[in-house]
Amino acid sequence: MATPATVFRPAPIDVIPPLPVATEPLVPNTVDVIVPPRTRQHLAPVTEHALGATVHAVEWEAVLTPRARLLLPADQQFKFTAALARREVTVWASDRSIHIVLDGAVIRTRPSRLSEHDLRDLLRRGARIAGPEPARGAVTVDMLTTSAVIEVARTVSRDGCIGLGGHKVLLESTLVGQRVTVRFEGTLMHIVANRRLVKTLPAPIPADQRAALRGARPSAEPLPPPAPPHQAMRRVAANGTVTVAGQRLRIGRSYQGQTVAIAIEDTVFRVVIDGNEICTHARNPDSDITIFKAYPRRHSI
Repeated sequence: MATPATVFRPAPIDVIPPLPVATEPLVPNTVDVIVPPRTRQHLAPVTEHALGATVHAVEWEAVLTPRARLLLPADQQFKFTAALARREVTVWASDRSIHIVLDGAVIRTRPSRLSEHDLRDLLRRGARIAGPEPARGAVTVDMLTTSAVIEVARTVSRDGCIGLGGHKVLLESTLVGQRVTVRFEGTLMHIVANRRLVKTLPAPIPADQRAALRGARPSAEPLPPPAPPHQAMRRVAANGTVTVAGQRLRIGRSYQGQTVAIAIEDTVFRVVIDGNEICTHARNPDSDITIFKAYPRRHSI
């Protein structure tokens, strides 16, 4: 009986001769395409005079993220295909439209939520004054004139006002410094802050002039829910009254010394104690509440 060692035989080893060394350089089968770098327009730095003038549109270069996204101010984000990751694009932005340009071609156009303050901030961060719009705008005059709802964004000034087409509209001191959305719908003007309806006023701008407002854009979103009313805390005096924005409200002598919560609405004051509404008072339309907590003076001993 044959053993396993006798079954196997060593295979012959063939000697492979070495390849001859090429004396001439090899010619590659593929030819590299060399793309010349794009020449950039060198502009003078933005001066303070340019920052003080009205800024209509700016442009700058940006690089897409590894996930092919582009982040812009005012919580705007653009998403592209993965093949465009880390590519450099040119952003043309105004208060109505944003165009994304790649290699001289417009690849994306969207409505803009940028304000004039955002455009000035982009200029300070290295952007430049833009030339003519590279493509048809995302928001046109025809779209604005046919839209039933038009929105504009404004920042409330230190005196609680906003500017709309040469009109100065007084809002509230509680909105000072905030970014609000002014929504025109029919004959009414709604003020939206932090995605809450905070005020409704008669529209000071006629419907045929709203399309010319700076930053006007059509809107199809529903009106957000109203914000809860502000409350002022007051302690009832000995004569049974409290004072809110220079307006004296009579509560009753039986409540003297107690702390009441006054819900501030557009037309009335609602006085609440321990969750129970005890009375209402008509509000002076010109009153502006700046103090929300007030207590009587404490005499030192």
